[in-house]
Amino acid sequence: MSGHGSPRARLLTVTGELLAAEGVEGVSLREIARRAGVSHGAPLRHFPSLANLLAHVSAEGFRRLSDAVAAGAAAGGPTARDRLAGAGRAYCRFGLGQPGLLTLMFRWDLVDLSEPELASASHAAFDQLTDLVAAAQAEGWQPGFEPRRLAAALWSAVHGLVSLWVPGALQRPTGATDLAEILDPLLAIVVHPEGGSQ
Repeated sequence: MSGHGSPRARLLTVTGELLAAEGVEGVSLREIARRAGVSHGAPLRHFPSLANLLAHVSAEGFRRLSDAVAAGAAAGGPTARDRLAGAGRAYCRFGLGQPGLLTLMFRWDLVDLSEPELASASHAAFDQLTDLVAAAQAEGWQPGFEPRRLAAALWSAVHGLVSLWVPGALQRPTGATDLAEILDPLLAIVVHPEGGSQ
């Protein structure tokens, strides 16, 4: 890690690196301070608590996830359902590439839920998915469901898949060696139930 940027930015970077290396279990103020080369109390001069620091890291995670989902949707294909499937694939790639960060983003027991940055970024990510779902509904996909609830069901399915894959819970019983071996059937059932493109 370079020493560039403000002390606050450095603490955020170090926390992200610690999450990547150790997962949420390895994150503590003491370890963040040690890796940043500052005193144990230094992080609390920039953030009111560890939970607030983690809320800022989580907010950045949601922004990065939104960027990844937008890119995946754009590359997904010509129809709204293709874009929805592309978003699901992008979500999985994000989660596989940054499992510690993705875990933190949904460990609301560890973050400061009153942090406005986290509320804004997490709501924007959900709104993005809801918009993708509504566009697919406008083309005739699952029109009988309220868009936010349908978005929540889809998010739960894709997030659950990543959450089971990362610790190896799906590989042993299925023999799968690539997440796509499970994701493809999920998207076929949920997004393209009539057997269209995937």
